[in-house]
Amino acid sequence: MTLVKRSDIPYLIMKENTRNYLLRNNDKQLYDLTSVLADSGDIYDTRITGGRVGVYQFGQQMSLFSNINVHCIDRQNMAMKFNGIDNYVSITNVTQLKIDKSFTFEVWVKVETGSPLTAMPIFCTESRNICLWLENLKVNGQFGNSTISTTATIGTDVWANLVLQYDESEYILKIYLNGVLSASGSSIHPIDWDTYSNHSDIFLYLGRDSSNYFQGFIDEVKFYSVAIIKDEIDDHIFLASMDKYPKYHKYGQLHYKMDQTTGSQNLQNDGLLSLVTNIHGNSTFAESFQDYSRFRLTYPNN
Repeated sequence: MTLVKRSDIPYLIMKENTRNYLLRNNDKQLYDLTSVLADSGDIYDTRITGGRVGVYQFGQQMSLFSNINVHCIDRQNMAMKFNGIDNYVSITNVTQLKIDKSFTFEVWVKVETGSPLTAMPIFCTESRNICLWLENLKVNGQFGNSTISTTATIGTDVWANLVLQYDESEYILKIYLNGVLSASGSSIHPIDWDTYSNHSDIFLYLGRDSSNYFQGFIDEVKFYSVAIIKDEIDDHIFLASMDKYPKYHKYGQLHYKMDQTTGSQNLQNDGLLSLVTNIHGNSTFAESFQDYSRFRLTYPNN
């Protein structure tokens, strides 16, 4: 059996030329000195115990096995914990995100049993011109004066993937819950941001609006300046190696991996924008098993 994994850059892939490849929960990374050229994501198949690796380029018939080393690396995945009281992140204003009418916001969240059922903003301006929030464990979205809400609820103590998307070409606002279209609203026209000057209307936060705060865990925050298609939403959930694709194609404005340490004062953005993203309140980062939830959503087609 030959497995082929696409890499994160054109025409370069990792090829596993064997039934056996790497140990459980390890990933395959190809380095050029200190730069990662390709990353397969985690390998969860426990039947895979070892093997050889090779690299080949587009149009090349054979795989090269010259002095390629494979190392097992420690698992690292953290998430930020929000206390629901005074803990939030100030991101940037709407115009700096270069929103060309359409946008997609993606995030993984986990709320614990006993968390408030009142409004818990995830990604919002203070006035909620753009907002994704939870209320009674339902997912809600707002764009301008239009609001949509899911009938399905998220579970507690489990990770959920949420997507809020506005498609200017069809005037539609959508919410996806774990890759399933769960709410939509039509005839929603784009916002002319030039008509807004108040800070509360245009500045975006993670974990707060004007009067509410999020309580729970947030991981893998992403913002795209386009409305990505449904297949790509699925790919972002299912494939860890898709993380770099939006940046290469110039629409991945924000990507907060949350792999930081407690006490950090800023969030690191691995997207296109150079931002100073301040954390307010005491920052707490805890080990995240969001990647396990990603695996379960795609099983057995991992």
